[in-house]
Amino acid sequence: MLQSRKIKYRKVQKGSLKNSCTRGYILTKGDYGLKALDYARLDTKQLEATIKVLVKTLKKSGNIYTNVCADLPISKKPSGVRMGGGKGETNKWVCKIKPGKILFEINNVSKETAQIVLKNASAKLPIKTKIVELKKY
Repeated sequence: MLQSRKIKYRKVQKGSLKNSCTRGYILTKGDYGLKALDYARLDTKQLEATIKVLVKTLKKSGNIYTNVCADLPISKKPSGVRMGGGKGETNKWVCKIKPGKILFEINNVSKETAQIVLKNASAKLPIKTKIVELKKY
């Protein structure tokens, strides 16, 4: 469900998760956000579960902004297949997460509500996260 519509290559290489986040580390749309503190490859199931919790706990009181999209296809060969024969078919979609990346943002809610909602959402993710808020001067 949470995958890109158009991709350039059907199968991609693994790549690496070095360094820290260079884009997407500042709140842009919301007042409160969930910031990643670890490297990870988040699956579509994990993202959907987190979004479901956010929607359910916020109901219609605030706005939710998702800053991540599962745009990396992961391939896997079936078990019991011999070596060779090329790369396997796409098994799942993931997104690469680096430390400092803002995953989700919410606004139009109080500070206490935002703390509760984002804490519940972070329980669905396999990485350490931190709740950040927009500093207004």
